[in-house]
Amino acid sequence: MRLCWIGLLLIATSASAQEPTAGAKTPSSGRVYTPPSLGRPVPENPFQCERLLRHKGQILSCDTHMSNDGEGLRPIFQNTPEALEELDLYQRNRKRVRIGGYTGTFGIFLFLANPLIANLVTSDQSKRDSLKTTLRFTGLAITVGSAVYGISYLKANEAHLNRAVERYNEKNPEQKIEFLFKTDF
Repeated sequence: MRLCWIGLLLIATSASAQEPTAGAKTPSSGRVYTPPSLGRPVPENPFQCERLLRHKGQILSCDTHMSNDGEGLRPIFQNTPEALEELDLYQRNRKRVRIGGYTGTFGIFLFLANPLIANLVTSDQSKRDSLKTTLRFTGLAITVGSAVYGISYLKANEAHLNRAVERYNEKNPEQKIEFLFKTDF
């Protein structure tokens, strides 16, 4: 089997070595070789929502490539400590919202594992049914509460990013920052 794969690899490399590269002229015809098109190119990240800003006539990214963290504003805010404080608070609050994800996951666990937990706790059927219902509603309430907490916390947190830009613009009226996106949900 290994010999088969090695043979296929050798054939593929020798065939690709004989093909002319894109834009090269073939010796026999003198025509330019163009490889066949495979269709439209696929964007690198089609779900990326880039938050842009305009500063000193340039369009810059507000965030890093990893998340919507506002870190692209930090070099601009270096001489404005009030704006940096708001940016730091914005970033800390984005990390705190993870607590909602953990509690929501716990709520889903309670909702799904209620029969197992009820069977482990009691052997009386009426108590078991009552405990299952209680765990189901508790898990559902925790999950919904965590989702509401997370969404409202993130929405309220965007005000810190807006305040950071406002603080910068107050101190630097000749070099104002203009968002090219909405910070609302």
